[in-house]
Amino acid sequence: QQCPDHDCTSTKLIVSKELSSGEAYSWLATAIKSETTQNLLWRMQAVEGFNSTHPSVAVVNIGMADLQGGRTPEEVAAGLRAVLRQLQEYMPDTHMILVGLLPRGDDVWASQKVAWDTKQSVALKLGQNVEYLKIAFDESVWYEPIFRVNRWMEKLSKDQSTNPKPLYPPVTYVDCGASLLVPGQRRVNAPPRRELQQNLMHEFQELSPEGHARVAACLHEQITKVVALSREEGENEKPRERRRNRDAFNSKRLKMGEPL
Repeated sequence: QQCPDHDCTSTKLIVSKELSSGEAYSWLATAIKSETTQNLLWRMQAVEGFNSTHPSVAVVNIGMADLQGGRTPEEVAAGLRAVLRQLQEYMPDTHMILVGLLPRGDDVWASQKVAWDTKQSVALKLGQNVEYLKIAFDESVWYEPIFRVNRWMEKLSKDQSTNPKPLYPPVTYVDCGASLLVPGQRRVNAPPRRELQQNLMHEFQELSPEGHARVAACLHEQITKVVALSREEGENEKPRERRRNRDAFNSKRLKMGEPL
């Protein structure tokens, strides 16, 4: 999720501040706005640097542009699987964090915008405080496809992490979108609605500075856990075991005539 142009500078400051609190981390953002999984795969193969850098942690957040382009959740999941595999081959000792797609509700907002703007205008004329608008995420057309893609990410993470002969470090799935949702109106025989707040997302599709701060805090917490796990593993046999598994796997591929 990218920020509108007028907020990009503040967003960088927000993320830098969050990642420098507590134990500080150096970080590099390589995201491109509206990039699809297919384009990211091309970039990884065509641009120098991806196959020569070895970060402790790589955070992967991609897939929304694929959904917007008309791809099904299953097609997006296939793209995510290919991206993860390519990253792991380039960075075999890097711990991967898959970030679930963030909620959005721009379609619901479009149907309510005129009425809400009118309500705001009247409130301002009367000198009344204007509350933030909340919309039900589960009423958005994006709810089901985002939910399905995120479940695929979660499954991909579990499959990678429960492999009896792992080739790479465990893959962590994190749903930072939960930090943007609040319990909404209760319903009979159904869970409460999960609502998005206007102050967290511009037009209910792009993160505001406050929204970025919440997501950055969520990622910081997960990165800290993964780094701790990486340090713990550095003191035992697991990294060496994974390297032996990779060597055996690649040797088998060569014998079968498959390219590495």
